[in-house]
Amino acid sequence: MKKMLILTLFLTVASVVFISCNSSGAHNANDNNNNNNNRDKAPVMGAKVEITVKNALGKPLKGETVYMFRNQTVTDTTTSSQAKTQVVTDNDGIAVFDLNFTRLNILDTQTTLYFAVFYNKDGKEIPAGSTGITLKKGDVKKVDLRVPSGLK
Repeated sequence: MKKMLILTLFLTVASVVFISCNSSGAHNANDNNNNNNNRDKAPVMGAKVEITVKNALGKPLKGETVYMFRNQTVTDTTTSSQAKTQVVTDNDGIAVFDLNFTRLNILDTQTTLYFAVFYNKDGKEIPAGSTGITLKKGDVKKVDLRVPSGLK
């Protein structure tokens, strides 16, 4: 009985020491690189999608809201209020979606998500451009989304 108690106590202390040593804040040498390297990495439990919104001439559009839809293709009757999330494009016209599959309740090994930009025309919200992307955990995908002339 004493041997079992001593063994249990030893294993408990060893576990605490091991865990505390691993969480000491040590960093990989690559952790100090600039944030551009992180742009190419997906979240652990999800994927990363970069949507570059461009006009018909290929010029990136900044300040555009890109909407993401799950389990729903984008049609003429789709509205932005039905989106699961949204991101505004940066100065380079890029909207970065860091997607956590657990938070989005995605349990499958792969899923298709849909992305769209909307405009108001004659008082009605319409999708100006959309695309569907099939993703697996760990994917990093970059897609251009073209908006037709006359809408922007």
